[in-house]
Amino acid sequence: MYLKMELTVDHAWKGTMAKIVVVDDEKMQRNMLKGLLEIEGHDVYVAEDGVHAMEVVKEQKPDLVLTDLRMPRMDGMDLLRELKTTQSCKTVIVITGHGTPDDVKTAFVEGAFAYLQKPVDFDDLCGHIKASLS
Repeated sequence: MYLKMELTVDHAWKGTMAKIVVVDDEKMQRNMLKGLLEIEGHDVYVAEDGVHAMEVVKEQKPDLVLTDLRMPRMDGMDLLRELKTTQSCKTVIVITGHGTPDDVKTAFVEGAFAYLQKPVDFDDLCGHIKASLS
């Protein structure tokens, strides 16, 4: 399991709905994040890789994309570049369990708002989401 499940009962921004796309090739991970973010009041869509994510982003026009880094077909870094090039979604948070220091640097150069290592603390993730939407 890649997500720490220590949740705060109430976040100051609960009820502030955002459209979020969660991109992860691990079905359990993306569905868990989807469920938790929906509890927080967000409208959440999922995709299993970057190719599918671009389709969802084009259709839904989200405020934020949360993406894993290592995925088949189109990885998270290529997705980040594509989102930046097409200006489809301005805010991207990278979440990975397999990142390197070079990946961190590249992600920020390519425009990532945040880069988080798995296991991700949900309260920390919520803080980054809140900051990115401000």
